[in-house]
Amino acid sequence: MNNSMFDLTGISLIEISFTGAVIVIIIVSFLALYRTLIGPKRSDRILGLNVLTNNVIVILVILAVTTDNYTFIDAATVYVLCAFIGTLSVLKYLSGSERA
Repeated sequence: MNNSMFDLTGISLIEISFTGAVIVIIIVSFLALYRTLIGPKRSDRILGLNVLTNNVIVILVILAVTTDNYTFIDAATVYVLCAFIGTLSVLKYLSGSERA
C-alpha cells in the first residue's frame, strides 16, 4: 500500500518532531490568547501575553533551525528584549509607582 499521505521517505525524524512541536505551540498559543482576552484579572492578561511572546520566540528559533537561516535567531533576540522591556513597562504602569 503506497499512500502518499503516509510516505515519509524524504522527511527526517527531526522535521517531524519540529512540526509536532510547532502544532502543540500553536494550540497552547490559542489557549494563552483566550487567557489574555478573557482573563478575569490583569495578572492573567499579562501572563497570557508573556506566554504568547515566548511561543513566538520558540517558533522563530525552530524556524531558524529547520531552514538553516540563523537570521531568525537575531530576530528572536530582538523580540525577547522588546517583550521583556514591554512587560516591565506594563507592570510599572499597573503598580502605580512614581519612582523612576
